[in-house]
Order: sequence, then C-alpha cells, then structure tokens
Amino acid sequence: MSSETTIGNYLDICNDKKALTLSFALPAMEVMSFWSRCGLIANFGSSYMAVACPSQKNIANSLSFILNELLENAVKYTRPKESILEFALLKQGDFITIDISNPVSDDQIPALLEMAKHLIDVDYVNDAYIDLLTMSGKTSDKSGIGLLTIINYYQASLSFRIGGPAENPSKKRYSIQAKINIEEL
Repeated sequence: MSSETTIGNYLDICNDKKALTLSFALPAMEVMSFWSRCGLIANFGSSYMAVACPSQKNIANSLSFILNELLENAVKYTRPKESILEFALLKQGDFITIDISNPVSDDQIPALLEMAKHLIDVDYVNDAYIDLLTMSGKTSDKSGIGLLTIINYYQASLSFRIGGPAENPSKKRYSIQAKINIEEL
C-alpha cells in the first residue's frame, strides 16, 4: 500500500491551536510490559479533559473507558512492538476527539481496512453489536466488542487513516479517531 487511505470524517486535530489538547507518545512495549499503564494513561487523560467539562458528572469515567479501549487496541495491533504509539485528546466546543496512531505491517492493512469500513456502517455496527452480546461470553480477543460499545453506547463517530509514514519505512501508520459529543458521556 503506497498511499494513505481515509475512511470516515478523519480530521487533522493538530491544526486547531485554540482547542484544549493533550497529547502523548509512548513506546508500545512499555504499555505491554506494564498493562496497567493503559488504565493509568486513560484515567489521566480523561481526568484532564473532565476539568474542562465541570457540568458533566460522569465524563471522566466514560472517557477513561473509551480511551482505554482505544489504547489497548493500538497496543494489540502495533508492529513492531518496539514502536511508538501516539495519541491526542482534543476538546472543541461540545465534542471531544481522541486520536490514536500506531505503526502496522503491510500484511495487517487489508484486515484493518475491512474492519474500518464495517465500523462506519451503521447497519453493520448495530447487527454486530447485538450478535456479540448474544454470544454469551464466547467472544475472542478479536471480537471488536470494545469498539462496538464505544459506537453504540457513547454514540461515537469513528474515522480511520491508514498509510502514511511510520518511523520505519517498511511500516505504515494506522490511526483511529473517535469523536464524541460531551452530552453522550
């Protein structure tokens, strides 16, 4: 794959200098070695954003869940594991956008593209979510229940960017962006 593919309404969130933004870059191996760091990072990021939304009582818990799911997925799909994950949170008006990017290998791209196309299809998401909920705990680590929950429960709009440069020229970046109305948190 030589070019960049965008699925959904993916935005370059770094362009808004007036918005409240928090960003991190961290080694995937550090998170994998100490898995609890996903939760710590998610709690910190969500608490930081919650201060800007004092009228929303449960925003920190909800946002932490969403950020934790996205971070865990990024770690799971990062290749090579020694790579750097990048993520940012942006509060713009009534919306919070979470952007997480990680390197992937070329052989992962077809499956990630297919998944991305499905996750912006409302009918697919609704059917898949109901199917997974009725499987009585038979979900695998590739079930997608986390992303489906983010979409269904929090009305998040997901977008994807696949391709573009990674720190290793033989790798590409996989970026997922979740945009959530603060009222849904």
